Amino acid sequence: MNTKKNKSYSAEFKKEAVRLALESGRPKTAIAKELGIGVSLLFVWINQQIAEHTMHVAPKQTDTQRIKELEAEIRKLKSENPLLTKAAAYFAKDQL
Repeated sequence: MNTKKNKSYSAEFKKEAVRLALESGRPKTAIAKELGIGVSLLFVWINQQIAEHTMHVAPKQTDTQRIKELEAEIRKLKSENPLLTKAAAYFAKDQL
């Protein structure tokens, strides 16, 4: 009977493994082999760290909110444009 004992790794080891996998540009299979772990385990750690990180990041504005804000700004600028054009023409007339 061949029983395999689950090995536990420290949080620091996991973080370093994930950092190597994401920042080194090397194949994840090579990194996993170097560290003596399975590739699937490395991917589990990567996914866990990404999920953990996204939970701590503040939620961003939704696209529809941002679009509404930008459309309102465009309307405001379009309404100001004719006034500024008239003012520029008035002051240019005095310069001639």
